[in-house]
Amino acid sequence: MTNPSSKEWFSSPVYGGGGEPRSGETEGGRLRRLGEFELIAKYFAPLTEGSPGALGLTDDAAYLRVPAGHELVATVDALVESVHFLRDDPPATIGAKALRVNLSDLAAKGAVPLGYLLALSLPAWVD
Repeated sequence: MTNPSSKEWFSSPVYGGGGEPRSGETEGGRLRRLGEFELIAKYFAPLTEGSPGALGLTDDAAYLRVPAGHELVATVDALVESVHFLRDDPPATIGAKALRVNLSDLAAKGAVPLGYLLALSLPAWVD
């Protein structure tokens, strides 16, 4: 889990911050699309450094220690193309909106952000 106030995630190539394209190695002279685990390992697992409960994103679950007398509030919203954003919207804008809607949910509960969750479904046109 990454600190949501960190600007690091904005520099991720997935969010339009530069770097290499999301495509993987070449196969027969053409780029192939990264698989789920390659995508996670390359772009998202590095965001979890310093958060042992994220387990390096090698599992579908994480653990958090909640201090005595505190409760955990968790939320995740998925943004859907043509409903919450348009295809031509910049990736950084979409990523920022996804974070904002979840931070808003936490604020509505009076919770203090500790990290963030991500639900991601990429359409076929994204390579």
